[in-house]
Amino acid sequence: MRIVEDNVIDTAEQAEFDAILEDLEEIVEAALELRCAQRSS
Repeated sequence: MRIVEDNVIDTAEQAEFDAILEDLEEIVEAALELRCAQRSS
């Protein structure tokens, strides 16, 4: 939350922000896979 508190991602925050987005993408992908697996059962 600190990163986007001011609605600006500066160069000092960019690496951490990118890592967070990467983690979120993996979580969403896993959730979608789980959802599809549950529907095919």
